[in-house]
Amino acid sequence: MTTKISTLPTLSTVTDTTIIPVVDSGSTKKITGSILKTYALGAQGATGTSITNRGAWSGATLYVSTDMVTYNGVLYISLVGANLNNNPAATVGTAWQSTQGAQGTTGNTGTQGTTGSTGAQGTAGNTGIQGTTGSTGAQGTAGNTGTQGTTGSTGAQGTAGNTGTQGSTGSTGAQGTTGTTGNTGAQGATGTAGTNGSQGATGATGSTGSTGSTGAQGTTGSTGAQGTSGSGNPRVSSTTSIGSPLAWNSGSYDQYAATAQAGALTINADAGTPSDGQKMIFRFKDNGTAQSLTWTTGSSKAFRAVGITLPTATVVSKTLYVGCVYNSADSRWDAIATAQET
Repeated sequence: MTTKISTLPTLSTVTDTTIIPVVDSGSTKKITGSILKTYALGAQGATGTSITNRGAWSGATLYVSTDMVTYNGVLYISLVGANLNNNPAATVGTAWQSTQGAQGTTGNTGTQGTTGSTGAQGTAGNTGIQGTTGSTGAQGTAGNTGTQGTTGSTGAQGTAGNTGTQGSTGSTGAQGTTGTTGNTGAQGATGTAGTNGSQGATGATGSTGSTGSTGAQGTTGSTGAQGTSGSGNPRVSSTTSIGSPLAWNSGSYDQYAATAQAGALTINADAGTPSDGQKMIFRFKDNGTAQSLTWTTGSSKAFRAVGITLPTATVVSKTLYVGCVYNSADSRWDAIATAQET
């Protein structure tokens, strides 16, 4: 829309009641002088100061007057030169001028408008497309494994059975019949009888006849019946307290025992001549004070632990068994079983 005044008078000749015709979109209208004076152009103002936009404020940048920065969404213009590290919000009026007026007080809350009538129910929207299936959640942490139940204690080793005594030797078979006696040699010739005076010297003995041939070998007697098995009673050496060291002999006893051992005890190597597979049992009980035990190892007919640990001390007032078997291939008494009274 273009508006122009058909004839523009000077302001000095215009009064408030002056009627001035104006052409507006092809039709003529009128305005009063008072309106014209209100919107009349004033004199040219002075040239304004140039403002330099420096972007977001930084405490490390040196600003001069008329520099403009932004801080927390608000524009600030520097009031001083050499403006360094002056927070705009904290130095308004001294180092910076804010372009934002002070916040007015909060207006009163308007009265609640009447509730509008409920609009008609809109048509149901189309069902949305099926959303993509969510990714499978991470595997939950495996629960802690339950603690292993306590292993039951191993039952005590049964005591080795005693070695049965050697069966008695079967009786000797009957003696074969004696061979036929050889023929008697020929009688030597009788000497001439002496005169009946003094007894004459005895004539020389005739030579011995030749020995008869040896009689035929008598038949061998039948084998005697097997002797009865031994009663099984072991040979036991039992002492209240054995003096150290224990010098033992497998040919004399099948078991050595101390019923109230009163001191430390070293058990020597066997002084006997054991047979392969022969067994030996040691039984120790202290006198109410634990006693140390030392087993001789590393030499012929000494001890060797097999599958066990040789005990090194008694348990107060408790019976201890150690079972051994002789291994002739290695010349060792293999200790294969221990049993401790509980």
